[in-house]
Amino acid sequence: MVTKTDVFNLAKSLVGKFVLPAILKSTAFGILGGVLFFLAGLVLYNFGLGLLLVNQHIVLRIIVAVLLVAIYTVLGIVAGLILGGASSIRSKLPVAQEGIHTMLAPVTSRIIERIPVGQEGIALEKFTLLVDTGINSVASDSQQHSRLLSFASFAARLLVQRLLRICRALFVVNFIRTLQERGETHVNVQSVEWFARERLVQLVINDLRLKLFTVSKVTFAGAGVLLLIPILCVGLSLFIH
Repeated sequence: MVTKTDVFNLAKSLVGKFVLPAILKSTAFGILGGVLFFLAGLVLYNFGLGLLLVNQHIVLRIIVAVLLVAIYTVLGIVAGLILGGASSIRSKLPVAQEGIHTMLAPVTSRIIERIPVGQEGIALEKFTLLVDTGINSVASDSQQHSRLLSFASFAARLLVQRLLRICRALFVVNFIRTLQERGETHVNVQSVEWFARERLVQLVINDLRLKLFTVSKVTFAGAGVLLLIPILCVGLSLFIH
């Protein structure tokens, strides 16, 4: 039987496996992004704002140049950190499948133990309340075990809370929709066990992968636009001259 202590300790273990590689990769990407965007900021000033401010006071030009390059550098670092971290975590999601399954096991147990035994089950309309009750009990347990002030404990608590939110959405939406498609009006122990065993963990991983992909895609698009601006300025400057 998986206890609440096991869940929190496993969450800390997963954080350790995820965080260190993510920090290393995001740091490398952050440095690369900072250097690239630093150069892009210099190009943007020299072929863009610098030309517009050529007749202005030297102090104003220096301030604008420093601010522009600094902003670009910071944005490059942030973009690199996000892309590196998201890429690292996405690559390790498949190997975390067993750990996530173990962490979500108490949720399934809390739900199953609240379903009447020897009856047809509980009505679909009442299932959401049952799920919320089970998840809230697991969430309160994780909070009790995360009072120790450390990065691992804080990150583990965030991981547990994130997984519980995803788990709730999957039970309340995907699971109920599956039963409705089958024409069933009640939830029984067998159906919950089947969903937890066959679909829950994979759906959680897919949800995390999709969110990370979306964050990466948006960040990459934003970085691309920022890098495109200096290129356009260079092209426009060469065309004019």
